[in-house]
Amino acid sequence: MDSSYLGEMQGIFITGIAGSGKTTLTKNYVEWLRNRFNARACAVNLDPGVMELPYRAIFDAREIVRVNDLMVSEGLGPNGALIRATEILAERVDEVVERISSLNYDYVVIDT
Repeated sequence: MDSSYLGEMQGIFITGIAGSGKTTLTKNYVEWLRNRFNARACAVNLDPGVMELPYRAIFDAREIVRVNDLMVSEGLGPNGALIRATEILAERVDEVVERISSLNYDYVVIDT
């Protein structure tokens, strides 16, 4: 099946609680889309607190802000730093949306 019939990029958000397997699902779902449907699929990481990714992110929120950096620079705990990182990403939402929207893929799987 050729996914290009969709005509425009489809965004798929992977959500859930911490430790529920969102990152693993993102990796496997992108691989499945590519292998099963020969789709142009990519992954986006919107989690500024993730330590490492098992996939190559076409956009990574950690390019803008990292939770560990905020913990050190602003003296925050992990929860406070995650909230602050989310605020920083929200302040730059236009940049984030523009970068993701400029991609040329059939599917963008967004790991939160």
